[in-house]
Amino acid sequence: LLAARDFGLVDDLGSVVRWRNEPQVANWFPNPPADVAAARVVYDGRISGRSDVRLWVAEWSGEPIGYLQSFEVRTNSDLAVRCQDLDAVVFDFLIGEPDYLGRGLGVEMVARFCRDVLFVEYRAAPRFLAAPDVRNHRSIHTLEKCGFVQGLWIEPEGAARVDVVCTASRDLFSDS
Repeated sequence: LLAARDFGLVDDLGSVVRWRNEPQVANWFPNPPADVAAARVVYDGRISGRSDVRLWVAEWSGEPIGYLQSFEVRTNSDLAVRCQDLDAVVFDFLIGEPDYLGRGLGVEMVARFCRDVLFVEYRAAPRFLAAPDVRNHRSIHTLEKCGFVQGLWIEPEGAARVDVVCTASRDLFSDS
């Protein structure tokens, strides 16, 4: 069973450091923290609740395998200007444990996260967005399998990449 839970501190930071330094992750999430102390600095506002970004851990049968983060588009001025969807919620996701890649868990992780977390936690959001690097075919394919549709291509400020905004209506993740 795949589930998402709120981010804890010490154990989760150690996992995030390890995951962010995995080659399959570092390609898409550059500048990984070198150790737990560095991760504590990077993620402090998110962990303490001072940031609009919320962190989640993806677990498979109770074992942490990846993480996700979410925030309202309106809270990120660069993204708000570029994607023009202030009412949406955006999220990032990754599976950091190499043994869990290529098993179809990404689709289940995204679908469950949208249904069990975003749908509940962001009740006013009419749409959910993810914006992977356009070269990240695995993530784009995962999103499409969950009902997300590719849209705008955006260049994040200061980044040497182009992202594609993938959008899905919250209604796709309703139980009714």
